[in-house]
Amino acid sequence: MERFDKNLAPIVLALFLPIVGCNPSTPSVTEESIIGFWSVVEALSDGDPYPEYIGTIYEFRDDNTLRFVSAENEGIQEYRIDVEKRPKTLATWFSDPETADSGIYTLSQEVLMLRTAMDAQDLQFSSNPTGRWWEYKFVRITEEEAARAIGLLQEKRLAGDE
Repeated sequence: MERFDKNLAPIVLALFLPIVGCNPSTPSVTEESIIGFWSVVEALSDGDPYPEYIGTIYEFRDDNTLRFVSAENEGIQEYRIDVEKRPKTLATWFSDPETADSGIYTLSQEVLMLRTAMDAQDLQFSSNPTGRWWEYKFVRITEEEAARAIGLLQEKRLAGDE
């Protein structure tokens, strides 16, 4: 039996990886992959459960706008992320970036964690902020799932207005 030629290893690896789905040219989940549809599955307000926000749909768009739809309201904000800071930051605002709500986030596979606070402060996930704060856990959903959920949320809101 002949010994495997180590010089062939990169060629074999390059041929084999696409077959098993590990193609190096395929984009991996990165900070930029925040783009897409997300559903809130856990929510806290000042450390207490915030069940009325569960099911809210967020759509992060690549033009730096963010659409949110809940049973109570919906709107569009602008956002900016900073992946260089630790923890990574996410700022959102309606019309003036100077009034941006700042937050921190983590993104791991299909789960997004976001923490925001009313008062400017050094936010960390390891300790609770001071003053008013919120924390959300999102899971990524498809555009079709988002469309169904948004339809139900809008129906619920309209039924509440009657």
